[in-house]
Amino acid sequence: ANATSSLLDDYEEGTWTPVFSGGSSAGTYTYGSQVGRYTKVGNMVHAHFRLGNITTGSAGTGNAEISGLPYISNLDQTSGNLELTNFNLATGTSNLSFTIADNQSKFTIVMTIDNLAKQTLAVTDKVDNSADIQGTISYLTDS
Repeated sequence: ANATSSLLDDYEEGTWTPVFSGGSSAGTYTYGSQVGRYTKVGNMVHAHFRLGNITTGSAGTGNAEISGLPYISNLDQTSGNLELTNFNLATGTSNLSFTIADNQSKFTIVMTIDNLAKQTLAVTDKVDNSADIQGTISYLTDS
């Protein structure tokens, strides 16, 4: 009975360019498809991406990272939903999610493993040049 109306004063849709790389050394990769789209409402960003047929030019090392997000995060966050094709996962993996650190525009892929500590997907877990990653991450920003 006492509800008030709020106007949406910060809404944006756009595209971004997702890039697969290694966290220690980037390496070079090309893609059969490379698509990123996002929606920002207030300080919440919802970003979807697809990297298809990730082809290695020179292999990177370290954690697998996806960079190029349209906004910088404002705190350490874990979220997301994803699908991997032609990647090796740790035995007992029960969940995959994205982790984004404070003040970053890139994220890593984390594996939750039954009865073990979580692990981060490495670029060397990519099996071949038909590997695909697609997913959606939601995160907070100050922008």
